[in-house]
Amino acid sequence: MTNAPYPTNDIPEINDLEELREWLQERPLPVQLTVIINGRPQVVTLQAISRFLPEKRFAALGTWQETGGRVHQVLFKMFFHSAKALIHIRREKMHSEALTRNAVPTPRILASGAIKGGGHFLMLEALPDVSTFGERWSQLAEDAKPAAIGNLLELLAGMYDCGWRQTDMHLGNFLHDGDTLYVVDMGSVRKVPLTRPRAWREDLAMLVAQFDWREQDAVIAWLLDAWQRLAQQGKIARAPSESRFRLAVARAWGQRLEDRLERAGRSTSDQRVEKRGDMEIRCMKQWCDDFWPTLCSPAELDRLIADGRNLKDGNSATVAAIEVAGRDFVVKRYNVKSATVAAKRRFGRSRAERSWEAAYLLEYLGIGTPAPVALVIERKWRGRAYFISELGKGESLQAYLPDIDDACLDAVCDFWQALARVGASHGDNKASNFLWDRQCETLQIIDLDALRRHGQPVRARKALEKDIERFSRNWTQLPVRVAVRLEQVRRQLFSPG
Repeated sequence: MTNAPYPTNDIPEINDLEELREWLQERPLPVQLTVIINGRPQVVTLQAISRFLPEKRFAALGTWQETGGRVHQVLFKMFFHSAKALIHIRREKMHSEALTRNAVPTPRILASGAIKGGGHFLMLEALPDVSTFGERWSQLAEDAKPAAIGNLLELLAGMYDCGWRQTDMHLGNFLHDGDTLYVVDMGSVRKVPLTRPRAWREDLAMLVAQFDWREQDAVIAWLLDAWQRLAQQGKIARAPSESRFRLAVARAWGQRLEDRLERAGRSTSDQRVEKRGDMEIRCMKQWCDDFWPTLCSPAELDRLIADGRNLKDGNSATVAAIEVAGRDFVVKRYNVKSATVAAKRRFGRSRAERSWEAAYLLEYLGIGTPAPVALVIERKWRGRAYFISELGKGESLQAYLPDIDDACLDAVCDFWQALARVGASHGDNKASNFLWDRQCETLQIIDLDALRRHGQPVRARKALEKDIERFSRNWTQLPVRVAVRLEQVRRQLFSPG
């Protein structure tokens, strides 16, 4: 690749670790970073952040002009903790070399080094015109998907054959350039454990768990078919029974779900979480600049509600539509109406926190809901709680009764099927809690504070049956077409077998 480097006029420069930490607070791009490679200073131009874990590491796409003039498109991976960084870089190099020796496609490591003041980095070639396996999968025709699964399985089998495995089966860790599949993230590559013969099955179960739950039955069938074919060719061990593999997939999918929900309560690359005395504040990082000062003051939040457009003013909650930075949002304040509510707020989880976690759950399930923006909880006696989300898209389902679209009814049934998969119920299926965009044919679910996951299947079933029964009461007289569809979904969800 010989194209010219990114223009350097008026691009900010970073020369040491302290300046890098300051830059990461705002992250204006592009930026030029001075690094040390083989004892000599060189410049990397960072153009897009692809991942950022505060005080741990970040990854960015950019360009690097090596000594001699050649320009490379690179993936720049920066590690802040020097001791851990050196271990991580050494591991990535070793694993990359091992896979390359065994003809397993992986991006080439171009350079490694340090920056002034501490911290180490690794630079890999950025493959041109690639997409992740997940991105490519979403664009494939249905009849092309079995072959794609077979190609991915063959790549993983090649890794196992030379004694290595990818322990992070995220679909983003496999890249496709139209001809070749590559495995990336060498930090997650490990030796195949000789004492765990089931590791191969567990890894493939976790791979299937990465796919949308609606597709998993088909993916399992395609994967087992390809598995059997490769086993007959002597490339991998014999496939397990379908029932045993489905149990492994169910465990892996449940593990992913719990990991996802655990992220709702801590700082991640997407959200900032702080506890200040008796206050807890969570905010999606893309909105921190606009909201954070207000979130630190319940009085400011109350002023924001007072100045907004009132949507609901009840004893239990006050809801207002607001505008911030030219965007529309909804803020919901959960009021303390009794000593019982005050005690729950002080010692347990507030309804605002349940709404936040429910939004994470629905996102994991691929169910539409207004994106969560911020959460504020005062953990004191009679403390307040606030939940802020983007404004929902679409009109209340009430506007489409009695002639509800078939596409809308299918989307509602899909919502119930998703809840059934995780043993959950919404708790209030009145029409106004469903927003339908007729033009885009998209459904969003709102009012999430009553959404619950139930520990026992019997309770989950009864609660979901109540959801469906409550939905049917949105009509004074249930249309025959709707009644037939609801009976179909009941049979799908609750019939034995």
